[in-house]
Amino acid sequence: MTVHEFVLLALCGLGTFLLRYLPLYILSWQTGQRKAVSVFVVRILQGVGPAAIAALLVVSFMPMLNPQQPTQLVAALLGATTVYWVKHLTSSLALAVSISALVYGALMHIS
Repeated sequence: MTVHEFVLLALCGLGTFLLRYLPLYILSWQTGQRKAVSVFVVRILQGVGPAAIAALLVVSFMPMLNPQQPTQLVAALLGATTVYWVKHLTSSLALAVSISALVYGALMHIS
């Protein structure tokens, strides 16, 4: 990893952190109380990460809707289903993502 890539990665991490932290800090500063931030605002901010990941998944799946290559969409759907079931059975997101990547890769290699 070059210095340029490391700096870019650190800035992206800092930006992600600030997107979640700053609204809470600003709201607590305006009210003068640290615990005055509403539960509604906290829940919205907790959903930002999963919503961004879901949006990236939708954008990633769009090119797979090619009628000439239905195997690509089937592989993606089976990979996503594998994530759900492995996470449900083991409670390990890392294991779920790793196994689903293997499933997707194997299906794409076979087809």
